[in-house]
Amino acid sequence: MIPNSLVLVGFISGLLGSIFGIGGGIIIVSILISVYAIEPRFAVGSSIFVIVISSAIGVIYNLTKKRIDLPIAYKILISTIPGSLVGSFIIGFIPAKTFNYIVSFLLISFSIFVYKRFNPGPQKLNIKFGLLSVILFFVGIMSSTTGIGGGIIYTPLLLNVLSLPLITSISTSQFILAVTTTTALSTHIFNENIQPEITLPIAIGAMFGSFLGVKILHKIPKQFINWGLIIILIGFAGYLLISAN
Repeated sequence: MIPNSLVLVGFISGLLGSIFGIGGGIIIVSILISVYAIEPRFAVGSSIFVIVISSAIGVIYNLTKKRIDLPIAYKILISTIPGSLVGSFIIGFIPAKTFNYIVSFLLISFSIFVYKRFNPGPQKLNIKFGLLSVILFFVGIMSSTTGIGGGIIYTPLLLNVLSLPLITSISTSQFILAVTTTTALSTHIFNENIQPEITLPIAIGAMFGSFLGVKILHKIPKQFINWGLIIILIGFAGYLLISAN
């Protein structure tokens, strides 16, 4: 393991996570499993820890800029927090190869969803609150089990289902990520899913990347954000599928 390279992994994940509102977990988990051959539960534990750190930095900055829709965030958290707790308990029972396939399938599915809803423009979806709560519960399970944080769902959901502006959607998604991952983190620590020699270098890089990301977010064209998110999702899905075979 080369700590310097892990710092770079953290920086990239923090930067892209802040720009796209996805937490950076898909980058961390994908690289740790496919490049460093880290066991999934340790990759997920490290990802959850780093998301807590990087999201917190983004949340503090976005709160000062009043970019976060707190009432909507609180409603979403009611459903996602229980799911994240359930997910953090079952991660140790999923085989590595199966884990890769699950995450790849989710990433490809979300890239299709993002493409259809972000291009040419956001369209509001009509989903009843009861169904939305059930969906969010399973999003919480998925985010804690796979370590990708759930931001790849929260951002499109806030934009298309709840019709929030793009920057507000990204910032609110990051706030939700910070809370749900903090909730799941205690369970991952209890289950010894976090290895300091892996997690700390990534966390250091993520702090700097996240700070830079929130500073430049408002300067980036919306279409770049949309297409960038799609490319990230498909790219890491393909990488995980290749490494699983």
